[in-house]
Amino acid sequence: MINRYRRTVSVDYQGDTIINSMSDVIAMLLGVALASFIPLWGMVVVIVVLELLGLVLVRDNLVLNIVMLIYPFECIKKWQKYEW
Repeated sequence: MINRYRRTVSVDYQGDTIINSMSDVIAMLLGVALASFIPLWGMVVVIVVLELLGLVLVRDNLVLNIVMLIYPFECIKKWQKYEW
């Protein structure tokens, strides 16, 4: 799976660091806690907002990762590599 991921925009991807993995676990725990307090529609809004923020701020999000793993589009690769 990592090799397939490297064929997308992340050619130099070497795997997660310990800090990254721990941050993922903490974010997951916070997400579960949040989901237990707000209604379903609220979680849908949170997910959409977070996906849009990732798309606008860092040109990366879950939807783009899934698309690029299934079928890597060259135009998305170029757009994600664009440097300011």
